[in-house]
Amino acid sequence: MSANPLSEDLIRIIEARHHDPFSVLGAHPHGKKTTVTVFLRDTQKAS
Repeated sequence: MSANPLSEDLIRIIEARHHDPFSVLGAHPHGKKTTVTVFLRDTQKAS
């Protein structure tokens, strides 16, 4: 049995059942940097 690399939040976003997707998606500060998390439907690879 392999572990799912996606968090429960991301699984809920993919299944369109997350109560607050923008708490996960979008720009969020992490220390001195900003991380941007997006949902790109049907995307196989992004960099």
